[in-house]
Amino acid sequence: MAPKTAQTPGTRKPLGIIQVPVNAFEFIPGVGRDLDHGIVDNLVRLFRQVRCRPKKWDHHVEGLIDLRMYYEILFTLNLSRQQFLETAARGRAYPKVRLPPRSIVCLQGKQRLAAAKSRFGGEYFWTVRLYYPTGMCKAGRGATGLTHRRQGRLPSGRADAGISSPDKAAGWRDILDVPAL
Repeated sequence: MAPKTAQTPGTRKPLGIIQVPVNAFEFIPGVGRDLDHGIVDNLVRLFRQVRCRPKKWDHHVEGLIDLRMYYEILFTLNLSRQQFLETAARGRAYPKVRLPPRSIVCLQGKQRLAAAKSRFGGEYFWTVRLYYPTGMCKAGRGATGLTHRRQGRLPSGRADAGISSPDKAAGWRDILDVPAL
């Protein structure tokens, strides 16, 4: 039986939509469509001629995050899971979050992001539809794999106020068999 990947239907759970700097994305070969430098060059030329519109629905990219990053985003935005999921229905008022470099695995839209980074720099914000692999949750635990509440620190080092956390949930690197850096 073949291992599930981010491209296998039914293995992604939608989370919400935010705007992040383009340097927050990581491009992993074989995950999604690989970079085509000819397309990137054409997009850079296009971005010079017409206004770049990363908030437009057709221009959104798709990204995969692990549950720790998901909780960091919820904490930073001070949103519940339901409120974050509702960002997809709001239209153009997507929250902006400055994430560390290589926090999101790009599933779709690598060419657009590479062109935007080349044309505008790594701090240029782009809109991303976020997902996490459902394989990160143990069977029978529901959509989030939550089992308890904890007091402690988030990955950024900030203290959390009892934010729910996953019980031994794997990160996206484990799901996609990507070696740690």
